[in-house]
Amino acid sequence: MAMMCSTPAAELQGDRIRKVALSLFVAQGYQAVSLRNLAINVGIQAGSLYSHIESKQCLLFELISMHEAGLLQVLKKRLLHTNAVAGIEDYVASYLRFIFMGLQSVTLSQRECGGLNEQQQDYVRGLRESQQQILLGILAEGISQRVFFVNAPDVAAQAIITMLNGVYIWYGMELPSKRAKIIAHYQSMVCQLLGRNSA
Repeated sequence: MAMMCSTPAAELQGDRIRKVALSLFVAQGYQAVSLRNLAINVGIQAGSLYSHIESKQCLLFELISMHEAGLLQVLKKRLLHTNAVAGIEDYVASYLRFIFMGLQSVTLSQRECGGLNEQQQDYVRGLRESQQQILLGILAEGISQRVFFVNAPDVAAQAIITMLNGVYIWYGMELPSKRAKIIAHYQSMVCQLLGRNSA
C-alpha cells in the first residue's frame, strides 16, 4: 500500500494527500504532477511525503485500485433478482450511482492506468474482469430466460461497461443534478442493446 504511517494523525494526513493527489492528477495529468507540487498543495515539505507514500506511482495505484475495488464491492452487493431484466437494471443503477459519487476517481482510473507498472496493471485488470464477470452472469441468466437476445455476451458486456464508464466524458466533474433520470436513460439503452425493453 502507498500510505506508510498508521497513527490517527498520519491517517488524516494520508487522506488529505490522496484527496489532493486525485484532484491534481485529474486536472493536470499524472505525469505533469511532481511530488514537490503535490507537497506544496498539501501544505507539507516534499520530504515529508515519504512518511506517507512509497512513491508517486504507488499513490496512483492506490487511488485507482481503491476505485475499482470499491466498485466491485458495490456490484457484489447488488440485490438478487428472479428475472434478468431487473438484474441488469440494478447493475446499471449500482454502477452509475458509484460513479456519480466519485467522477474524479473514474476519470483517473480510465485515463491514467497506463502510468502503473505491469504488476499493478494486472491487479487492476483482475478487478475489472471480476466486475465484468458479474455482468456476464446476468447476461447468461437473461439468455437462459429468453429475455436477452445476444450472440456474443463478452462483446455485449464490454460495450455496456464502456458505456457506463463514459458517463464521466459527458458530465465531466459536475455532479449530475438529475441522476435518477440519467440512470433510467442508461437502463433503457442497455436493455435495448440486449434486445429487451426496460421494465
